[in-house]
Amino acid sequence: MGISKLVMLKLEDDFMSMYPTIDEFECPHYSCKDCAHFKFVTPQNPCGCNRRFDHSKMEYAHLWFIHSPEENGCICRDFEPDDSYPAGLPYWHGYDHYVEWGKRQAIEEYGGEEKYNRFKHPEPLIGFELKQEPDVRYYICPEDYVNGTMWDGNKLKAVEKGYYKRTQSGFGYKWIREKIDGVEVI
Repeated sequence: MGISKLVMLKLEDDFMSMYPTIDEFECPHYSCKDCAHFKFVTPQNPCGCNRRFDHSKMEYAHLWFIHSPEENGCICRDFEPDDSYPAGLPYWHGYDHYVEWGKRQAIEEYGGEEKYNRFKHPEPLIGFELKQEPDVRYYICPEDYVNGTMWDGNKLKAVEKGYYKRTQSGFGYKWIREKIDGVEVI
């Protein structure tokens, strides 16, 4: 007893509909290292990718759980995916599309636009460590990074700085964050 050709075609159609369309596909996660312009800092290339800043003067703040801070996921408006991330290439349609796609996914994860608007968190500031002051982190607004407006001459448009201060309580140090109006980078 065999399966009829009509039933086989129906099963094939059902199987093919399991594959997502672009609108259904979860937005790929892109990071700096997935960009065509990205270059790791090496002795032969001390500046790395300098589309936003000079790596010989500063670098991304290192997170405790990520070895390479370029993997923190904040891409800039100049981002263009390279061949090292082939799964994401077909889904890249420009920065604005990527942001809108991510927002649509977040709305779905929150369970609707009303909950999304009520519970969404503001974009976190992006941290940097200056070579001239490695024990201090300077934080800028994501919009300034994304749009390439994080500089005013030699002044980094930092809005906060963070550092540890020695104390007599707890484990002996306290994390301090202060509001600032930029910092001169030498």
